[in-house]
Amino acid sequence: MKKTFRVLAVIAVMLLIAAQSAFPEISVPSLISDGMVLQRDTRLNIWGWGSPGERARVKFTGKTFSTVTDASGLWIVQLPPVKAGGPHEMEIRGRNTITIRDILIGDVWFCSGQSNMVLNMERVKEKYPSDIAAADYPQIRNFFIPTVSDAAREHNEVPPGKWIAASPANVPGFGALTFFFARDLYNEYQVPIGIINSSVGGTPIEAWISKEGFKKFPHLSERVANLRDTAWLNPVMKSARKAADMMQ
Repeated sequence: MKKTFRVLAVIAVMLLIAAQSAFPEISVPSLISDGMVLQRDTRLNIWGWGSPGERARVKFTGKTFSTVTDASGLWIVQLPPVKAGGPHEMEIRGRNTITIRDILIGDVWFCSGQSNMVLNMERVKEKYPSDIAAADYPQIRNFFIPTVSDAAREHNEVPPGKWIAASPANVPGFGALTFFFARDLYNEYQVPIGIINSSVGGTPIEAWISKEGFKKFPHLSERVANLRDTAWLNPVMKSARKAADMMQ
């Protein structure tokens, strides 16, 4: 009898563990990660995902803020304005705990465009060797969003990326225009600078417009509908890949 009870107890524990692991843990987008820069002097949204109805707590600058995830698992916490400075640490807790380190508060700039915005310092290193060698700015951080497109649906997360501090070793991967822009701002105001660079060379403005933005342009809406239709898109992509292979 005792052996049977022990077996049942073990099974119950295993089922409990399995049930807990079936629910997603608290998570955040890759933008909310080590080394990030947050905008100073304004209310800040920190968000992520978890199990529906799960409580999420965010501890930052000695204060704790909490909320409950909605039916889709989304949670958002709004933090009060913070003065420029750092580094700070943020703890996000649900069933699990996420600790984000080396957070700076300063000015954050979203930079987007074509080739002139995406062109990196590596491409101009012969022209600016001294600028690269002197690029020791640990309070300038860059988050480059990799080039990925998907016309089929909208995504609630950017492709994987990370915040990188400006240094002679790292700055060749920074956009040239954005690095000089950030450096000049930092030298003038002496506050941390965050650059989020989402640029793709050769893209037309239509590539950056939302589905709702096309509603007044029927001919563009039809094009977007085609791009969302795999029966139309797959042969086009196959032909494009074949043409690209022939050019190699």
